Amino acid sequence: MSAQTRLGPLLLRLMQVVMAPCLFALIGIFVFWLYIPGASGPLMLDDKSSLKPIFQHGSDLQQSLDLIQGDRSGPLGRPVSVGSFVLGELFFKEVDPSGKRFNIALHIVSGLLLAWLLFLLLSHHRIANSGLLAVVLAGVWLVAPLHVSTVLYSVQRMAILSAIFLFSGCIAYVCWRNRIVDGRRAWFFAALFFLFFILGIFSKENAVVLLPIVLLLEIYWFEGRCVNGFVHEKFLLKAKLSLASLVLMFSVILALLWNDIAFGYEGRDFDLLQRLLTQSRVLWDYVGQLALPNLDRMGLFHDDFEISRSIVSPITTLYSILGWFSLLLFLVFRSRYSLRSRLVLVGVLVFLTGHSVESTVLPLEVYFEHRNYFPSFGLLLVLSGLFFISFRFSTELIAPVVTCFVLVIILLGAKTSSLVAIWSSPNLLRIHHINAHPKSTRANEEMAIQLAAAGGLERALQYSENAYRFSSRERVGDRQMRDLALYCLSDSSVPESVFQELGSVNEVRPFSVVSIANSLVSILQDVDCETFDRNRLEARLTELFLGENAIATASSKFHAVFSGLSNSLGHFDNAYEFSAEYLLLEPESVQAMLMNLYFARILGKSEETDKLVRRLTDLEAAGRLSVSERRTLALYREWF
Repeated sequence: MSAQTRLGPLLLRLMQVVMAPCLFALIGIFVFWLYIPGASGPLMLDDKSSLKPIFQHGSDLQQSLDLIQGDRSGPLGRPVSVGSFVLGELFFKEVDPSGKRFNIALHIVSGLLLAWLLFLLLSHHRIANSGLLAVVLAGVWLVAPLHVSTVLYSVQRMAILSAIFLFSGCIAYVCWRNRIVDGRRAWFFAALFFLFFILGIFSKENAVVLLPIVLLLEIYWFEGRCVNGFVHEKFLLKAKLSLASLVLMFSVILALLWNDIAFGYEGRDFDLLQRLLTQSRVLWDYVGQLALPNLDRMGLFHDDFEISRSIVSPITTLYSILGWFSLLLFLVFRSRYSLRSRLVLVGVLVFLTGHSVESTVLPLEVYFEHRNYFPSFGLLLVLSGLFFISFRFSTELIAPVVTCFVLVIILLGAKTSSLVAIWSSPNLLRIHHINAHPKSTRANEEMAIQLAAAGGLERALQYSENAYRFSSRERVGDRQMRDLALYCLSDSSVPESVFQELGSVNEVRPFSVVSIANSLVSILQDVDCETFDRNRLEARLTELFLGENAIATASSKFHAVFSGLSNSLGHFDNAYEFSAEYLLLEPESVQAMLMNLYFARILGKSEETDKLVRRLTDLEAAGRLSVSERRTLALYREWF
């Protein structure tokens, strides 16, 4: 064979090797260009409560470590995610104050890992141009409009980091199993797998699905095959037994915790069974939004999603359940005879397993777009099974198929760009939410805030009324609290009748949503609304909760908020009484003790001051005080 004859295939191979990384680099630049306008967008929902302590204390190293160790965003605290925010605050505060640029960068890293994983999976079935096909699939995932609310919702870095470690764990597993089935040692990749698993669950707990997902990939995608095609029966049997053991273990845990899980639904307007029925429809909606994005409905606020009250109410619940059951039954039957069906089946199972933590029994809200960030990987496997498996035998269609996918990336990118533009402006985002979800409590509440800030008090009060009407949790008192905040934002005088009516309905338990009361007090402290009579508000709250004839009750957090209001007004006697109620309801709360100690000292209550100092000193010796709490206690000791 001549040198020229040998050179042609080598150049073709080299071009294929170089083309995939170059294409991904172009897609990465395209994704960054699409998302960067959204980096200046507003903080939303949990951003404010979860990130505010980091923004306040993140520049202090000791308090930063305290924040990482003491976060309570989930059962495990999510220290990896919180640590990433702390590092961003320490080193990149000036260039990325909201953390959104870091999210965008991590999103591109996620896409790179996904492309790598898809390349390994496609290569196993000897699909031609696996690298190029993996890149275009990852590109479709990167520009999917449904992921905008994950990337630009700052606190959902937790979901992004979890997905990064899930993809990394899957890659480590594939590298490990390829060596093990061929009789080679692979301790390094086994160690990497467990490292990524630990980092994943400490980013967000849904990373626990890594274990069943790699087993599903082994059973249905790899089928225990070696590189030479030989089926390692013992290895495959171990994977099946491991998956059965996991299912059995989680079933037992679920059965043991069933009553506790059901009890967690007491604060919801739906029960456990209704949530499960609703999720059958929610999951189909996710699939639709990934396959055929409807930008008008996308966003953070989906609290207006209709709950399935029974299997036929609405009737689409029955259709959804039958749809999932029929699809899985058909694929299981066909998978006995068809490789294509097995690959589609594993894609569907990965999608459903990826949703198994947040979209099943836990008493969470029924719909959030960021829950699809990792599970949408399963739908890429479905596409691979439907289309790409054919390229093992015929490669003529690869070029037009890749071209079509590049066009899809551009078209989806146009949609994502429109959505990012909306997310870059708080006003546009609020208008988008209220147009898409007119029956959403949160959308109406946000619109009321925007209108009040613009001076449109009358319209703002109408939206506040809508928020109350569509809410399952709010009481009349909560709506009245929000209305007072709107008066302040619009710098309008509050009629005396509004103060008198506050808490007059359901007098024993007039308020239920502490976030509304907290927002009101924060606005009164931060906004210069000179016409608002703060003393009159405090007098009414004192009358409701502290007066001689007071019969009103509230959760401990309300008393903490009201204590803060009295403190800002310099009314330390009332602040002390509210903090005492707080401590009475939460006797083990360090925050309550410190708050009550502060006011007791101001009022000269020496006996109570000494008692609280002793309790706090004992807790400090037991290591139960955070860095911030220890510093506060030390400051009080010096002051005393």
